[in-house]
Amino acid sequence: MDDTIIAFEHGVDLDACWKKVCREHIEGLDDSRTDEIVGAIKDRAKWYWSDAERHRIGRLDLEKARTEIVAVALEGGIRCRQA
Repeated sequence: MDDTIIAFEHGVDLDACWKKVCREHIEGLDDSRTDEIVGAIKDRAKWYWSDAERHRIGRLDLEKARTEIVAVALEGGIRCRQA
């Protein structure tokens, strides 16, 4: 499924999910910085999917699109722990 028919985030607190992941994989985050990172991810995703051509291309490889969205949002020197 690619969220076309079923939106997997329905009923899920995505912010809480992102915050949990950030705290587990990024060293030394306080709540303010975590909120900033989650906001950056959401902003980048909104920008990415807002363009019809990016949307069309992104739908061809959702994993790649999602990886790109998060990678660009995290640019800026955030040091991630190895999982």
